[in-house]
Amino acid sequence: STMPVADNVIVSRFRIVWSDGRIASGSGTNARGHVLALIELSDGQSTNEILVGGAHYKSGGSRNEVAARTKHSDVLTAHIREARIDDAVPASAPVILAGDFNAYATDPRRHMDILIHGDIENETAYGFDGSLDPSGADMMDLLPTHNAAGGETWTWRDDTQQFDSYPLDRILFTGSTLDVTGSFVLNTAILTDVDLDAAGLEAGDVALELDRGVFDHLPL
Repeated sequence: STMPVADNVIVSRFRIVWSDGRIASGSGTNARGHVLALIELSDGQSTNEILVGGAHYKSGGSRNEVAARTKHSDVLTAHIREARIDDAVPASAPVILAGDFNAYATDPRRHMDILIHGDIENETAYGFDGSLDPSGADMMDLLPTHNAAGGETWTWRDDTQQFDSYPLDRILFTGSTLDVTGSFVLNTAILTDVDLDAAGLEAGDVALELDRGVFDHLPL
């Protein structure tokens, strides 16, 4: 596993060749940042490397909180670019970025545009624009559905509040180098008793308060 950065850590059964992390905003328990890991994948015949990132962005809808998320994407994009320039990460390595991006339905989501399009907000501080996909294409937004059944994509929901459910948590990836063979958001609340028993799960495993309809980030 990588060393934790704020509340982010990457655990892999494959060898981690390189890792690094940065704090983008806040400090102490309020710190928000990310961790990157270059992972060596081997099937015994061939070996490939993939860059994986895990992030937790600042929550909230104030001007400062929105700005913190925008800055975080600038920091993350620049971090990956610098790792490539320093030859810590091969420029051709596929990229997967996952985490709690707090991409609200009511938010401008400028921070998501930066990651998907490589469009840096503060070029003076964080350098030039540039796609994270080695081909120059936009990053792909996976948006998996609940239990791979199609339909719902939300990862946060709270029926006690007025906010709409939404996929705050995302997985972005380089579509030019990676193919999707399977994906899902785990929602145990809608699995059948047969499926729950088979998986060794309970209906409320992913809920904070199942009876009140409170789901504080579902696993992807």
